[in-house]
Amino acid sequence: MTNDHHGDDGSGSWVDWEPSEPIDSPPPSDTLDWVEAELGATVVDVLPLPGGLSSAVHRLELLDGRVVVLRRHVLADWMEREPDVPAAEARILDRLATLSLPVATPSLVVADVDGTRTDVPAIVMTEVLGRPDLAPPDPTAWANALARCLADIHAVDVELVADLDPWRRWDEPARPVPTWTADPDRWREAKDRVPAELPTETTRFLHRDFHPANVHWAGDEIVAVVDWLGACIGEPAADLAHCRWNLAVLDSIGVAEAFTQCYRELTGYGADTLPYDVSTVLSAPVGPFPVFAWHALGRRDLTTDVVAARIDGWLAHLLDS
Repeated sequence: MTNDHHGDDGSGSWVDWEPSEPIDSPPPSDTLDWVEAELGATVVDVLPLPGGLSSAVHRLELLDGRVVVLRRHVLADWMEREPDVPAAEARILDRLATLSLPVATPSLVVADVDGTRTDVPAIVMTEVLGRPDLAPPDPTAWANALARCLADIHAVDVELVADLDPWRRWDEPARPVPTWTADPDRWREAKDRVPAELPTETTRFLHRDFHPANVHWAGDEIVAVVDWLGACIGEPAADLAHCRWNLAVLDSIGVAEAFTQCYRELTGYGADTLPYDVSTVLSAPVGPFPVFAWHALGRRDLTTDVVAARIDGWLAHLLDS
């Protein structure tokens, strides 16, 4: 997901991923006071959890032995443009437990969705086990497991989530070509080729931000999926496209295609992902890519130059396919 600030006419400056404070900054005392008042126990330990882009996430240990996770929405520009996100996240966290997913998901504990008693909008949720794996020993098996997990999410009865918002695209027509690309002509070609209306043949429950950093593993098994704040309903290709470009950057185009093939074999899904693939790439940050989240999860090899080249390569693959 990409968040930018620009002028009302779309011609102003575009700024990507600028949190109001460092992602790993500890929660202020008033926010911890709120947690303690709501949960009836003293916070005795605060540990930053790595991998976040749009929010600060901390593991809180309480004096009574409980452990919870605190998410604070510190990306001020995003909150200005999408003030309903924290409330939407609270609703979906409350809903997830009813959906019988085969992996663990966080549950809502308490929320201050407008930041009335906290420094910024905040959500407290249960902790899930496992951790992301961004450098697997067997990338194809990794991709196939991710495909099975996504297929399970999409198998949820859509009637149970019919009240969720529909999926929205982020590749606004006024969005400039990224400053970091080595092939701006191909980006302009992509902007010309992406349809004004993306096709919708099937409506499913979507995670919206499904990619390896939001999937927790224990050994060689997926045990949990996190970061459901964008959950919505829409075309499965939207989730596929988002995960595909992440896999192309984290590993290779071949692994991204293996993921897609496995998903299709599991589900019988035959719709063309290309329009969603191109739309997803075109929503990439305009300025330097925010690689700090991948670095925090151990992938320091993913420099801005490496990521730029891989995204350019993925886009070329799509346009030439």
